[in-house]
Amino acid sequence: MQSEVAGRVAEALSLKLLPSENKQLAEARPVSSGAHEAYLRGTYHWMKVTPVDIDTAEKYFDLALEKDPSFAPAYVGRASVWVVRNQLGLASPGEAGPKAKAAALRALELDADSAEAHHVLASVRTYIDWDWDGAGESWRRTLELNPNVATAQELYAHFLAITGNGEEALIHSEKAAVLDPFNPLVLSWHAQILFMQRRYDEALAVAREAERIQPDHPIVRYTLWVIMQEKKGMEEEAFEACKAALVAIYQESKTRSRARSRLCPGRIRRGDEARSRGPDRSPPRGFQSTDRYWNLLRHGRREGQGHRVVWSGL
Repeated sequence: MQSEVAGRVAEALSLKLLPSENKQLAEARPVSSGAHEAYLRGTYHWMKVTPVDIDTAEKYFDLALEKDPSFAPAYVGRASVWVVRNQLGLASPGEAGPKAKAAALRALELDADSAEAHHVLASVRTYIDWDWDGAGESWRRTLELNPNVATAQELYAHFLAITGNGEEALIHSEKAAVLDPFNPLVLSWHAQILFMQRRYDEALAVAREAERIQPDHPIVRYTLWVIMQEKKGMEEEAFEACKAALVAIYQESKTRSRARSRLCPGRIRRGDEARSRGPDRSPPRGFQSTDRYWNLLRHGRREGQGHRVVWSGL
């Protein structure tokens, strides 16, 4: 019934569905409305990227699976939670990797043609495993199944940037920004790709737009810090953006955040006074896991599992 309604709506709106979308409609099985609602709520929370929201998201994905144990998207959500925890340094790769991969593979067992499941497996292979060949295969399969998912296009762009394909990365990043122009996470990632291309003014403009949409989003603040530290005369704003990101991600009290602000590059604080120092291009130490990924994105890639990192030097 649901697939028939979706098909009629697409026909009425003169929408041209992809072959994979037609197949999904034809093969769609009944889904618990409660499971689907819980999945949507979980997705909303994990994309806010704070520890509290990530924990809340996991509870919603677990609830979705209680209502429907064979609901593949909920396993995708579980995998996404562990990928985000890894990226923010809230869990080690040794803990996050197996849990994320197991959930992604379970989603694929349930729905081999799920673009979302291939998407999250590609993320695991990119950000946790550093399995470039496997990641590339998963990203290509994701976009073959559905090229209209903005987050997939944007994170594929990041994969391309990591592996030294900057110009192609920009094409996919720009497409993502068109597909979802009001998503602060997508815009922040797009700004990072522009930054990689040394298009600093454009990157800052895109990051400012993300800030206008959701000023307290941790990745928005982090992206602003990254860009501002390259702009002369913006050292103070960069410092404040770094502090805001640390507070947003690590949920610290104001007292602890003031202490942790010393980790932000470009500043040395003494009592109530502060003075500038030379630019420090490394991520703040608070972003321990992000540091590994950012260095890859900014400077190059690792050639194969277990090999050294090759720095291309932007």
